[in-house]
Amino acid sequence: MHIEPGFVLPAKVAMANMAAVGVVGYYLRDLVNLKDLRGTSLNIIRTLLSGAWFLLMMQFLPHFAVGPSEWHMVSFLIMYLMFGFAPTLYGFGLSLALQATPLFE
Repeated sequence: MHIEPGFVLPAKVAMANMAAVGVVGYYLRDLVNLKDLRGTSLNIIRTLLSGAWFLLMMQFLPHFAVGPSEWHMVSFLIMYLMFGFAPTLYGFGLSLALQATPLFE
């Protein structure tokens, strides 16, 4: 997304993808707990809300003339504090997958 293709060595990209799959897999147990269905349903709702927020922030709101560090810290740190790490992590993934569809070309 932020880095031009071919700029990073393919081995480094593969290692980053493996690390991302590991993080997503590890935090799946925090998102879905079959012993606590009420908590799981709340986490699913939080995931959908954080995905909608991320989609709103990236697609529809005007982008201000600030650097990428400020944009991520101010905009998305609030999401982590409100929804928690695991729901925000999966909300980001859901929103990025939706943005990759032809609907947002």
